[in-house]
Amino acid sequence: MIKLFRNIRKNLITEGKTSNYLKYAIGEIILVVIGILIALSINNWNDQRKQNTKEIAYLKNLREDVASQIITFNLNLKIESIIIRDVDDILQHIKSNGGFKNLDSINSKINDLTIRYTLRINNTTFQELNNTGQINIIRNPNLKKEIVGFYQTTERASDNIQNNNTNLIDNLMIPDIMDLTAFSSATYSDELLILVSELGLQPFENDMVKTTAENLLANPENQLKLINRIKYRSILANYSKKRVALLKEMATQLLYSLDAELEKSSKTINHNQIT
Repeated sequence: MIKLFRNIRKNLITEGKTSNYLKYAIGEIILVVIGILIALSINNWNDQRKQNTKEIAYLKNLREDVASQIITFNLNLKIESIIIRDVDDILQHIKSNGGFKNLDSINSKINDLTIRYTLRINNTTFQELNNTGQINIIRNPNLKKEIVGFYQTTERASDNIQNNNTNLIDNLMIPDIMDLTAFSSATYSDELLILVSELGLQPFENDMVKTTAENLLANPENQLKLINRIKYRSILANYSKKRVALLKEMATQLLYSLDAELEKSSKTINHNQIT
């Protein structure tokens, strides 16, 4: 092809057809420019196709993380709901029995109050996007804002719940429950063990343990302290439940947004392949 063009130019010059040569030269330049533009267009199209494919892969991974996060939220909500019901049952028992008496029926519920569940964040894909600087691969600005907002809110809630777990439950409540109740004489409630089977607490059947606990709880000051702790445990559980319920709503909405974006991106790729 190059040899053919050279022969044409040579013949035009030899024959003295300068005007025709200039026209040909301009035409050849235009053809070269068109060829370059076509090559750039193909290259840009190929790069964009790769970016689209990469974006879809990240969106799918984000969707899996968010779906997994909702499962975690559901577990948290169930545990906090059990704690809230336990507190209601314990306080009702105390009221009906005129104090901490006949505790065998509620010892497992009292033990449940020592359980607190860490809010785990399933953010592997989001962390990868941040750490590699790839967050801008998500082109939809509203979706990107929604993703960032969801994980920032979840992280703040997780930190807050963890602080409550450590400072108020581990350091404040659990010591009093261990000191004033027959913790070792019972396990956890069946409802809680179904959700957190790894706990596996085996009861230590010993009359001395129960008798000592009953004697301690005959003291009005100890009764007041334990009742206050039990009631406050319900307040903490309600707080965590409300926070997690809001996070679940955000996650459900984000899941919907990711599905919509994935559907739109898939249609775009299919259209480009056809055209």
